[in-house]
Amino acid sequence: MITKEEFLKLSIANFTRFGSRNFTMDQLAAELGISKKTIYQHFSNKHELVSASFQYLLNNIRRELACIEQKQKDNPLYCIVRFHKLGIDKLQSFNPSFLHGLKKYYPEAYTQYEAFKRDIVYGTIINLLKKAQQLKQLRENIRLELFCELYLLRMDEVIFSQKLLDDYDKDTVLEYLITNSLRGLMEPEYICKQGFAV
Repeated sequence: MITKEEFLKLSIANFTRFGSRNFTMDQLAAELGISKKTIYQHFSNKHELVSASFQYLLNNIRRELACIEQKQKDNPLYCIVRFHKLGIDKLQSFNPSFLHGLKKYYPEAYTQYEAFKRDIVYGTIINLLKKAQQLKQLRENIRLELFCELYLLRMDEVIFSQKLLDDYDKDTVLEYLITNSLRGLMEPEYICKQGFAV
């Protein structure tokens, strides 16, 4: 018998690959080798399954981010870049229709996604930016909330609307979208002393 975690993992893998609307419960049942009735014993409808499997994905990403933060706790700027590298990796693995489908057909799951992004940006990243300011890595006069709003919160929309990952490799996108933006906020002394290559 398949565990609930395995079930959620396989569900979200298919939803992100084919789109949440396009991948049907029949296809999922066939992939799992179980009946649709078995699925409905655990989830009352597809909306509930999409939300639960997407929450499973977000929880896994949150754990990965916590690992990065723990390993890089003394280097907040590098931590921010690593966060965004992970984000770009995840976005690259999504079918572009996945997030659009969530927004249109599964608004409760999309609300989870928006809350997740806000929590990461305004709960974790902004604290890393403040720590970088305290360490004299970033200029003191930077309005961190505005920087987060302009450059970090809507990264997924910029990447998908411009189809950047179709035209450029992910390291180039990361460098131009995040690394160069951070470099522009740095104290000149920090750049001269440490450089900032990731």
